[in-house]
Amino acid sequence: LCDIITLIGENMRKKSQINFIAQVSIYTALMCIFAQISIPTPPIPFTLSLLVIFIISIVLPLKISLVSVSLYIILGALGLPVFAMF
Repeated sequence: LCDIITLIGENMRKKSQINFIAQVSIYTALMCIFAQISIPTPPIPFTLSLLVIFIISIVLPLKISLVSVSLYIILGALGLPVFAMF
């Protein structure tokens, strides 16, 4: 019985890790895609990545939000063309 409970616990941890990685990946990809969509306003163009960041902060828990936005910034800092107008 203890082995079964341990197996179930390990399986749930793996599923939660996969779920965490999937959510971070999806929302980071959304930020990368929506950063390329721009609304021209006179002083500074407004990109829809800001909208995705607002949605992420409302919908997701704090940990997933911070990791996905941080990953987006790290990808841009590494030179990948994820920022607006790149």
